[in-house]
Amino acid sequence: MNGAILLIIGLGIGIGIGLVIGALRINAERGKVALLEKQIEEFRAEENRLTSLNEQLKAVTSGMSALSTQAQEAELKRTRAEGEIRTQIENMKLGNENLLRETTKLAGALSNSQTRGKY
Repeated sequence: MNGAILLIIGLGIGIGIGLVIGALRINAERGKVALLEKQIEEFRAEENRLTSLNEQLKAVTSGMSALSTQAQEAELKRTRAEGEIRTQIENMKLGNENLLRETTKLAGALSNSQTRGKY
């Protein structure tokens, strides 16, 4: 009978130890689950932040593209205007040269008394 009592006591102690170990495992698993849930929340927050940054980057890229197009158009207009100004300057130069020649001829004619008499 002593053996049976010892067996029952051993079983009781074994069951108690099993329950304690089971409770510790459950608590450890709960801690792991909580940690994993926290990590999932952090990943979702990071994903939302990256999505927001991506949208902002698209807006900046779109703005930069528009500015680049405007800069190219402005450069074309500037080039055309510069060409027109050069043409006008060349025309003015030719006009001034013609005016100088005619003025020189007129001055020569006016200095000559015979020619001056005709006028």
